Amino acid sequence: AANAKPSGAQPVQPLRIGLVDRYGGNMPSGWTRLILEKFEFGYTTVYPQEIDAGNLKAKYDVLVFTDGMFSEAGAGRGFGGSPDTTLIPAEYRKELGRVSAEKSVPALKTFVEAGGRIVAIGSSIGLGKAMGLPIENYMADANGRAYPGEKYYIPGSVLEVKLDTSATIAAGMAPRPAVMFDNSPVMKLGPDAASKGVKALATFDTATPLLSGWAWGQELLKDGVAMAEANIGQGTLWMFGPEVLFRSQAHGTYKLFLNALDGGFKRPSKSMQ
Repeated sequence: AANAKPSGAQPVQPLRIGLVDRYGGNMPSGWTRLILEKFEFGYTTVYPQEIDAGNLKAKYDVLVFTDGMFSEAGAGRGFGGSPDTTLIPAEYRKELGRVSAEKSVPALKTFVEAGGRIVAIGSSIGLGKAMGLPIENYMADANGRAYPGEKYYIPGSVLEVKLDTSATIAAGMAPRPAVMFDNSPVMKLGPDAASKGVKALATFDTATPLLSGWAWGQELLKDGVAMAEANIGQGTLWMFGPEVLFRSQAHGTYKLFLNALDGGFKRPSKSMQ
């Protein structure tokens, strides 16, 4: 044990993590809870009504949106339609609603501009385009129509990406990690991406990224962006297209998520007294 406190030591403030979910539960959010609890991160479950109310930076440092909580169309994916609110007990009605482009995205953009961080996974990377960033669907033809399943289809397979290991959130990662891919979104960054603070973190740099599983049209992935980072105001939006936490089994890409929570090692701190 040390006999004296090291010089220059600083206390690390606990992260205020908000895990976004919806009434009835989102399965990827549930798996993410397991990971956060396993690594002993405290978190608060956040529902759409709280997001829409704004003032998020006063309560949270980072918000986590798992696959299915938002899509480019502006709504989280669910099953069975909206519940009959008259049948929902009053204490659970605060959990109702959806993350929308109309109400939620402006509040989220304000949160990031004020220094907040958002970690978006899977379909939730659509938040980037919804916030006005120059991001489009890479897996589409010249007219912007998504490729049909007969031309491109990659369900539940393991692919290889090229990772920019100079990025702070890539600390501890190999330059060519394997990622879980389940018809995951792939990004195309606009020519003005750099000037808008958007940069690629991981790309598909070969025509044969398949490591395990099966794929139709895998060559269409070449040069697509799998992961990206966007600096918006004082904060950051991280977008992970692949399932970097897939059912708490994708241990090889946990570091990206955990580093992003930590803001690339920019956690708020103060000098020790």
